Amino acid sequence: MRYQNLTFNFHRLNMKKITSICLFLLAGAVHSQMLTQSVSQDLMEDNSAACVDFTLGIRDNTFYRAFPLSDFSISGDYLLTAVEFGVEQLTTNEPGGFPVTVSVYSTTGTFPANWPDNYNLVATQTIFLFDETLTMHTVPLSATIPAGSTIVAAVAVPLTDATFFQIGSNNEGQLAPGYITAEACGLLTPLNLASAGFPNMHMVMNIQGTEQLSIHLNENALFQIVPNPADGIVNFRLNDGIEITDATVSDMTGKSFKLNVSENSAEVSQLPPGIYLLKLRTNAGVFTGKLVKK
Repeated sequence: MRYQNLTFNFHRLNMKKITSICLFLLAGAVHSQMLTQSVSQDLMEDNSAACVDFTLGIRDNTFYRAFPLSDFSISGDYLLTAVEFGVEQLTTNEPGGFPVTVSVYSTTGTFPANWPDNYNLVATQTIFLFDETLTMHTVPLSATIPAGSTIVAAVAVPLTDATFFQIGSNNEGQLAPGYITAEACGLLTPLNLASAGFPNMHMVMNIQGTEQLSIHLNENALFQIVPNPADGIVNFRLNDGIEITDATVSDMTGKSFKLNVSENSAEVSQLPPGIYLLKLRTNAGVFTGKLVKK
């Protein structure tokens, strides 16, 4: 339902299109892995909704996405470095900027069950924004998320008169739903946006960080990628008795691709040309290396 019987309503605002800006964290030799539920990182105009008072402005809204580490083939601790989110539109008269608070929680449960009980706040930061449209923001945060957890990212905006805010989204698909709470619209626990009447509001909200590889390998263990560079089949040369249980590659933006391994070989012709971080999980630990796709 669309809450038309309430004093405050979910509302889409018209806006002018401005080129979107996407930011990615790349820190020297540290490979940042982006966790995303979004098929596309593009932001669309006239696609998002929020709980507003049509006369006064934005009411309290919090937008959520959940990222189970297991869904991204992450078995170790995850070192959080940032949260990314988009803004479809912001107009404000706040002289010091409009406050947007980004928070990260960890849980061993399934979001949004039992919210907010059993969710640990691990990092939070408030930034101040001015008028903008179709813009991505990267908010640095630091925390260690325990292995096996689910990360919950929350972007919260306060009740503020003479301000209108809509989070960035598109309608190009998502791997898991987004959620919203808004006390003025009667939403006290996170509600799936599709259930709120907006099935095509696919929020762009990402996590940046790196997996902490806690398993140490024997320094004499053999690991070779042949051929490298490659454009078809790659072979993984390992010591006898070492079995591969999972294989992924990540590009320089942190986007991950799962490889299907058969008899220590994998097909990589489907990958775009570029440099990738290869990660092999085995019964002897985790092997990492650089793979160049021609």
